[in-house]
Amino acid sequence: VAIMSVHSKSLQSIHVKSSKGDRIFYVINCIFLGLLALIILYPLYFIIIAAISDPDAVLAGEVVLYPVKVTLSGFAKILERTDVWRGYLNTIIYTAITVVLSLVTTIPAGWALSRKNLVGKKFFMIYFIIPMFFGGGLIPFYNVMSSLHLVNTIWSVILPAILSVWNLFMTRTFFESSIPDGLVEAAKIDGAGEFRTFFSLVLPLSK
Repeated sequence: VAIMSVHSKSLQSIHVKSSKGDRIFYVINCIFLGLLALIILYPLYFIIIAAISDPDAVLAGEVVLYPVKVTLSGFAKILERTDVWRGYLNTIIYTAITVVLSLVTTIPAGWALSRKNLVGKKFFMIYFIIPMFFGGGLIPFYNVMSSLHLVNTIWSVILPAILSVWNLFMTRTFFESSIPDGLVEAAKIDGAGEFRTFFSLVLPLSK
């Protein structure tokens, strides 16, 4: 114990002196990081002080470092507008439906692509990879939505966002690396079919 305490004290007494070049580098590095943090944080700070300042003062450029003529009239006008609340409601509805439909679509598709005995697996992989890197653009996308009579409907926003190819490949990779083939084969030997194996074995192990 005495030897260990002496050894620890000797280690604590060791101090590596920084050279002049190291100190200069540290100073320059701190200045650079400080400026970078200021560049990133100031716009966020300006949004806050501009939100509680008089609009005329903001437009005149008088608001720079602190609020000018503090007022909450902007917040009051926002609360009076019904379209803002409708926008929030649409966001919640679109997000909830998209997430549910995305899970229902992506997980079974990822499981199917992870199976070695899937007929046409190579074709489906190429089919999903191509649109992942090459898109048709806005005009063809609008033409597709128009031909399906989905313009000005909630489904024109939800349906294109249901399946993410990146999430599909991540799901497939997870199934390939985390669900042992022997476990699936054991379930089949016990009489489980494809759906029973997926819902009773694969999904609980993938939580």
